[in-house]
Amino acid sequence: MENTSVTMVAYISSSWPSSAVVTHNSTKSSSFSSYSRNKQNPEPFLAARTRKTRLGPQPCRSLSMLLWNSRKNNDQGQATSSKIIKLDPVTSPQEHLDQMTSAADVSVLEVTASYCKACQAAQPKLETMAQMYEKHNVVVYQLDFESNKEFCKDVLHLEALPYFVVYARGFGAVDQFSCGWEKMNSKLGGAVQNAYQMVNGKKA
Repeated sequence: MENTSVTMVAYISSSWPSSAVVTHNSTKSSSFSSYSRNKQNPEPFLAARTRKTRLGPQPCRSLSMLLWNSRKNNDQGQATSSKIIKLDPVTSPQEHLDQMTSAADVSVLEVTASYCKACQAAQPKLETMAQMYEKHNVVVYQLDFESNKEFCKDVLHLEALPYFVVYARGFGAVDQFSCGWEKMNSKLGGAVQNAYQMVNGKKA
């Protein structure tokens, strides 16, 4: 029995980092040692599960793949040509609404400002998402807050920057919120998905 315990400890030491080896009494079983190692060093097991379920269930397969690709491309730092359309100052709220609901099935408006650090952080991800959404008739617009303060406060009821408004053809503005780059795939992507399904359901 004593020889078996020595062999087991030697195997663990050669297979795991020294910080993961658990000092235990020779009467403990190998299954207990394995449990202790996993408990002290769970990262490899947790990471594997996280990678498989990081996006969660998605109802629309095509747009879900775009969300995955936009996250992957952004994480890898792939350069993309800009697909974001910068708008001129809004002179008429009704004309603005007509433009947002007639140019594409779904339009995304981002209100931004040159001094906004959160807007700058969100820009690369928004660029990638705009390019990936283009083939699905989803257009992304950008509006400068400083040039449209009255419109943003009185009409959009802007709360914080960056601020997003999602428009659907035939429905008008269907969602609006503020969010940083960390939640763009889930929050903005989910809003675009819902608007996309609303328009395509109406067409059907």
